[in-house]
Amino acid sequence: MTYCTCESPIMDVEHDAGCRRCGFPVDFNPTEGATVMFACNPDESAGLADVKYPEIEVQLSGTDGNAFAIIGTVTRALRRAGVSADEVSAFTDDATSGDYDHVLQTAMRWVDVS
Repeated sequence: MTYCTCESPIMDVEHDAGCRRCGFPVDFNPTEGATVMFACNPDESAGLADVKYPEIEVQLSGTDGNAFAIIGTVTRALRRAGVSADEVSAFTDDATSGDYDHVLQTAMRWVDVS
């Protein structure tokens, strides 16, 4: 099972809907030092689920999980949707500025990932 990889998951405990940032289930046995925040009120986490291009849907489940494959998949989807070259470059720069988890989180901030 794939679990939330957000640094600080936001969980809606009333609806057990998974992390409000990425939608994946939250691991209730986080590694030592991990911060887990719970929010019953959606307003408490307002803005965290905002996606820059929510109309662009990208399926990453069942595909190559390599970081560069993820970046390429999202980049192609952005281009197909007519996003400017500067914006696509900004996505690539952001996605490549961290580790694997950062790539996933960046993709989820830019497009609707499933």
